[in-house]
Amino acid sequence: MPRTAAYPEEIRRVMGGADPTEEQWRAISMPLEPYVVVAGAGSGKTSVIAARVVYLALVAMGRLDADHPGVLPGNMLCLTFTNKATENLFLRIRRALSSLDLPEGEEPTIANYHGFASQVLERYGLLAGIEPGQRVLTSAQRVELCARVLDDMVFEHVSAEWQPSLIGKILELADQAANHRVEPERIVEFNEERLVALSAHRSDRAHEASLERIELARAVARFRELKRDLGVIDFGDQITLALEIVERFPRAAEEYRSRYAAVVLDEYQDTNVAQGALIHGLFGDGFPVTAVGDPDQSIYGWRGASLFNLLEFQEQFRLPDGTPASRLPLYTNFRSGARILAAADRIIEKIPEDQRPDPEKKLNAWPGCGEGEVEVRRFPDEWTEAQWIAGRIRDLHDAGTESLWSEFAVLCRTSRLFVPLQEALAGEEVPVEIVGLAGLLQLPEVVEVLAYARAVADPFASVSLARILLGPRYRVGFKDLARVAAWTRDQNYPLRSEDRDDVPPFLFAEALDHLDEVTHLSDEGQARLEQFRAELADLRAEARRPVGEFLAEVIRRTGLLAELEASLDAERARATKRNLAGFLDEVHAFSPLEGELTLRAFLDYVDTVEAGEKQEWSPVQPSMENSVKVMTIHQAKGLEFGMVFVPGLAKDLFPNLMVQQNPAERGKSLDFELRGDARILPAFRGNLKQFWMALRDYEEMEERRTCYVSLTRAKRRLVVTGAHWYGEGQRQKNPSALPRSTEPRAPRSRTPWSATASGSSVTGPAPPFVTNPTRCFRRDGAGRLPRRSRILRS
Repeated sequence: MPRTAAYPEEIRRVMGGADPTEEQWRAISMPLEPYVVVAGAGSGKTSVIAARVVYLALVAMGRLDADHPGVLPGNMLCLTFTNKATENLFLRIRRALSSLDLPEGEEPTIANYHGFASQVLERYGLLAGIEPGQRVLTSAQRVELCARVLDDMVFEHVSAEWQPSLIGKILELADQAANHRVEPERIVEFNEERLVALSAHRSDRAHEASLERIELARAVARFRELKRDLGVIDFGDQITLALEIVERFPRAAEEYRSRYAAVVLDEYQDTNVAQGALIHGLFGDGFPVTAVGDPDQSIYGWRGASLFNLLEFQEQFRLPDGTPASRLPLYTNFRSGARILAAADRIIEKIPEDQRPDPEKKLNAWPGCGEGEVEVRRFPDEWTEAQWIAGRIRDLHDAGTESLWSEFAVLCRTSRLFVPLQEALAGEEVPVEIVGLAGLLQLPEVVEVLAYARAVADPFASVSLARILLGPRYRVGFKDLARVAAWTRDQNYPLRSEDRDDVPPFLFAEALDHLDEVTHLSDEGQARLEQFRAELADLRAEARRPVGEFLAEVIRRTGLLAELEASLDAERARATKRNLAGFLDEVHAFSPLEGELTLRAFLDYVDTVEAGEKQEWSPVQPSMENSVKVMTIHQAKGLEFGMVFVPGLAKDLFPNLMVQQNPAERGKSLDFELRGDARILPAFRGNLKQFWMALRDYEEMEERRTCYVSLTRAKRRLVVTGAHWYGEGQRQKNPSALPRSTEPRAPRSRTPWSATASGSSVTGPAPPFVTNPTRCFRRDGAGRLPRRSRILRS
């Protein structure tokens, strides 16, 4: 449409009452042919998708001229990734269509990728012998079922000392096999064929990894058998079984192509290889498919997503005449200030060109977003870091800079940073919401409740018993606790000489029933131990109740709620109540594979979550409460906040360059040669160190993209922090390599950048995002950091 022509009012309404930009209009008004839209962060991609639906409807209704017939909404299919994204897209499109005077029910089909695959199975599953209505396992149910595999197998090469670790390896290989459509038998065959060649290597690690993978692949095959026997599937099966139907029965694809006239694929960079193959099998060969995604926000590679789909879209979905599909940019950001975008661009520009469809891509700030503010700080330790963040949030809120608590977010690379942040925010009486089970499990109040649960369910849970007894509720002294432990040791000592497996050892929990035999206990200590023994017996009786009710009873009995009600720190008490309520919501959402939920099954699930190395990945929709949101970066994708804090930027913490998949050294990793995206992955050529270094470089790309996502959540203000000391190490951590740069960059606008220090202002060329954090901040004599910092203001 010419620049001088007025855009349809229906399109302007979708775009918030404004004209679409030229790049937006091109993406909205493309002909009915396959094309891919590279949509940068904050570029209004959801609005563009909704406007595309409206545009095609206007053409189909004869209200807009075009060289194609258009498509009525009822003949469109829109797929996105999560349930929340599906709901959001549905509401946006429904509002967009409300003014078109369409017949009732004239709406597009909107689903997530797994939900769509489930529809394929329901409709055509019987053709492949798949019964409709099969139950889909949750993550916890998969763990429960996989545990049964261990009863049927003996592992010679894979370490089987710790059950959660072994289950995790089996499920990880199962996921990779499903994501890349590789049968377990093919994994066994491939690895058996190369054992001789691998045995000739200087190191035997690759040979051992291959032997481990053979055993794990056989365990995956057994896991699949158990699912078939129970008539259940998991999310990976939904995709692979649907793809099998499409490939075996062309009629299915024909019917879908006659049912729909156009398809829109949202968040395409988050799909895995099997999902891409399913879409191509149904809607390839020139069908009008629009894929929307951003390679710079591809941050779920560790859970199967492959950037390969977005990189290869133009070749895989060619036009009817065989030419590659078009690629369109959406690079204008309507969310963040210019300086925030400059910082984000500096992070992402280091990624190699072959991992970005458009290596020259830069986010262009919309003038209405202003310049924005970026601040970088470095602290002595994580507690000082957390306290400074909490104090800064409190000060900015009280000053009216950000009037709503909900406009603040703290986005962490790992949930292990949540504990000091929650403590510091509570200390400043800042209402806070901790998002996600992994984060909740680390909070003191939840740890306390779980300690009681473990003490009730597991007689071996001596650590939990000690935590309770040493804690503020009972305050049993170390000496008294040591005397109980000594009694237990003395009872077990004679058993060692008998060398009999049928004689169970005495446990610390049993010693509580023999307090009269423990010598030299203080009167006060014995009284408190007897009180705890009685309460433990009562709780064991209560444990017959449903798990959620039992844990609520633990909270009540331990006096935690009464303590919160009586607390003078009202904000902190409310935050703790929110955390406990969120935890109980997670408990009620958990369900076992078969039978009723037991306390033991739930604790096993908790152990698996705590042992997992991976972050919770699913984007979330935080509550509407006016509270500061603390969550992982992976959960924050798709969200935006007025002010964002990104703590923990320190070497080996963020970026965390731990290699996720290394088939040369880990049996749980699928051979890259068998993966559908092998073309964009490093190749193992016999040198373990070189391969590992290449994999580290690959992990750095993902960490850069993760950092990029965190920075682009901020609208007006961004604060990036790091510390020298974090709790998990005995050595100080060097500054993160992510925000450092060695070259200054000119500002995007003619407005000068300013560096404010001690009330003075110095203007000049734009400094780098961080030139050298250790030069910016020094500790003063009092051991505190001065208030001066490198700060970029409008």
